[in-house]
Amino acid sequence: MAITGEPGGPPAKTGNSVADINAGILAVVGVCAAYAHKLRTGEGQVVDTSLMEAALQQTYWQAAIYFATGKSPTALGSAHALTAPYQAFQAADGG
Repeated sequence: MAITGEPGGPPAKTGNSVADINAGILAVVGVCAAYAHKLRTGEGQVVDTSLMEAALQQTYWQAAIYFATGKSPTALGSAHALTAPYQAFQAADGG
């Protein structure tokens, strides 16, 4: 949670359960790959998924930044460390 929320503010949880959603998506990809393997070879496969690994997969940008610079990423609000402009901006009409 150190990379969520607004800069200088308290950590914030994500708006939805990204680990649960991502684990489900990764499981579907695994099932499809296992099915394709079964069609080609007749062999079954074991498919599993992990909430922890699915959550870690969602931090690939932050991990890349850390391993490239040695600095721990911090909260950026709605901005993105490697994409600009990405964050929410006040519109001219106040929206």
